[in-house]
Amino acid sequence: MEEKLAEFGQRYPDYEFKHLFYEVEELRTNYIISAYAGKGPALIHCASDNVGPLAELELIRPLESFFQQTTLDSFMSDPFRANTVLDGHLYQIADRVGNHLALVYNKKFVPEPPRTMSELIAMGQKLTQPHDGQPPAVRYALAWNFIEPYFAMPFIGGYGGWVFDENNQPSLDNQATVRAARLIYDMANKYKIIPKESDYETANALFLDEQSAMIINGPWSWATYTTSGLDVGLAKIPMIDETGIWPAPMVSPMGYMVNINLTGEKEQITLELLHFLT
Repeated sequence: MEEKLAEFGQRYPDYEFKHLFYEVEELRTNYIISAYAGKGPALIHCASDNVGPLAELELIRPLESFFQQTTLDSFMSDPFRANTVLDGHLYQIADRVGNHLALVYNKKFVPEPPRTMSELIAMGQKLTQPHDGQPPAVRYALAWNFIEPYFAMPFIGGYGGWVFDENNQPSLDNQATVRAARLIYDMANKYKIIPKESDYETANALFLDEQSAMIINGPWSWATYTTSGLDVGLAKIPMIDETGIWPAPMVSPMGYMVNINLTGEKEQITLELLHFLT
């Protein structure tokens, strides 16, 4: 980032281009206070979680009028999947999309990942039950933080459901949620391939201790597994057999928002910088 800002700064020698790092909550609080005072950074780079509160407080600028559609199309065929839109306004230009959950598997126990949920269950029962008089390979086939809604949502998507409908109203009171909950319950109580209860730390510890052959986790965790000496692979969360639909983990764009207080030359330079950085 410093190199890119220095490179861009050569265009405008009368200006200084610097960046500051804050943790997520600290960034939001500091920005709100400074923007209300008519100040604050020209650009904010963070996850799309912040778009809601900052747009509601009218502290970030709608961006659709500053970008040609061909530019937005260059980010993705449907730019509103990558860039963040709220109430019809484009508030964030994304430079990456991630934070999605995936299946992480220990190749010591799972040479090839299961493609479907029935394959996962069959593989899990072989891994967790005695075989030819030998003890189980692992305590659990899979562990993950299924008591946290973010970690359960992929399975609701796999049954054709989602957390909101087209009118942004909650849409969980349906059979997709029931069937997803039943699948998770059955994996714990009927097939006995996952713990009956598991929060994030429990699942992580089981996988790191090789007591679980697989885990569902996001990209923030993958380096921990490789630096711990585990030989891991990544795959999609297995497809739901009954529907033929892949589970749908949530994703979070990371990108840039523009301070509402900018005007004139500073606004134009900031927009040019946003183009440059993306």
